[in-house]
Amino acid sequence: MKEKANRKINLADRYLHGHMSAEERADFERRLKEDPELKEYLDIQKEVDEVILDREALDFAATLDEVYDVYKTKKQPVKRLRPVYRRVGIAAAFLVFLGVGMLVRQQDANLPVNRLIVKKYYRPYEVPVNYRSAEGTVDATFRQAVEKYNNKEYSEAIRLFEQVLKEDNTRMDANLMSGLSNFEIKHYKQADSSFRTIIKHRDNLYVQQAQWYLGFCFLMTQQDEKAIKLYRKIVEEKGYYSRKAEKILKKLQS
Repeated sequence: MKEKANRKINLADRYLHGHMSAEERADFERRLKEDPELKEYLDIQKEVDEVILDREALDFAATLDEVYDVYKTKKQPVKRLRPVYRRVGIAAAFLVFLGVGMLVRQQDANLPVNRLIVKKYYRPYEVPVNYRSAEGTVDATFRQAVEKYNNKEYSEAIRLFEQVLKEDNTRMDANLMSGLSNFEIKHYKQADSSFRTIIKHRDNLYVQQAQWYLGFCFLMTQQDEKAIKLYRKIVEEKGYYSRKAEKILKKLQS
């Protein structure tokens, strides 16, 4: 199995780097149409090539050269790797990359559709520390809570956001952030309550965000019908999240 995979990797590498004759290329392209696994290796090889050309990869290569120079000055018996060994190293890295990719895909295949949707579309809400200037005690507490949220200290962030809401229950920004913090630690019922408060209030700037994240609460608690109804509403309102909501609807209804 591994030997067969190595042959396909080698073919993909030769094809991408122009090391095939016209006849070999034609044969390879014919095989691509008939062999999904070969196409998968080719796609992954393209990604590997992009990584190798990435600045970080180049910096890593430069670091290796620096290490060599240090050893050279210390007169250590170290030799530079020949190009053939470098290619072996790249091939080994490719096999690791391929194995991890296949493992992730296998794990994803075992997830229900709603969890796959959350995995693909959910992104933590990013709030800058200077989100709101600290004009008073409540604002100062809110700022501390945002810092805790940005540091992923969600339980402490919730405590502080709730403190803000105790002083001023009209703060929809605190409701949103409290809901997001609860979602991050899988307290979906509490997150659901915070998002609904914002949506029910209506007269605020956070309704679209609250609808979007409430949808994820529904998906994580297997309330797919409620999720479908909500995403339809988001699509109809043609707001910021409407295109993504439309894609999610297709997945839920397929």
